[in-house]
Amino acid sequence: MTVEDIHFSDIDSHWGKNYIEKLAKSGVVNGKSKNKFKPDDRVTRAEFSKMLSIAFSVNNSADLPLFKDVKSTDWYYDYVNSLYLAGIVNGTSGTSFSPQKPITREESVVMIMRLYNLASKSTVIPDDELTFKDESQISFWAVKDAEKAVYLNIIQGTSSGNFAPKRNLTRAEAAALICRLAEVLY
Repeated sequence: MTVEDIHFSDIDSHWGKNYIEKLAKSGVVNGKSKNKFKPDDRVTRAEFSKMLSIAFSVNNSADLPLFKDVKSTDWYYDYVNSLYLAGIVNGTSGTSFSPQKPITREESVVMIMRLYNLASKSTVIPDDELTFKDESQISFWAVKDAEKAVYLNIIQGTSSGNFAPKRNLTRAEAAALICRLAEVLY
């Protein structure tokens, strides 16, 4: 399949179409099948790690497994370990990564902002605090990164005025975050 052959019939009227097509053409994301992207499906921690690793060329290597649930035979092994060694991702515990667990919006924002900090080497100081209806539901460890990502327009709230920090990130949202981060960095 060539880049010209990429067409997902389920994104034609989706808000994330441009982001998805851009990342599909650059090899960062794949469809769930040849003609279906499934933009509203949730993204796992392993899938998001792969997307970030490929999109921003994070390629560190580790000879030993860093998490007991990320084996050297797993397709996501190099992606997860590369991001961990770069300081972009943490495990869900000291020994587990939980690769098949869906990633939340707040977890993804923290990863995105760590990548931003690594790549840009600049400091972001938001003008305002968050003004989402559910901002009190954002975990304390994600608040500053959420503020910075909103300030940089990397992430936006939902149509109902919420941040939805605990909601699972969708495939379309993942594509949008990655494209917006790339726009800010480059």
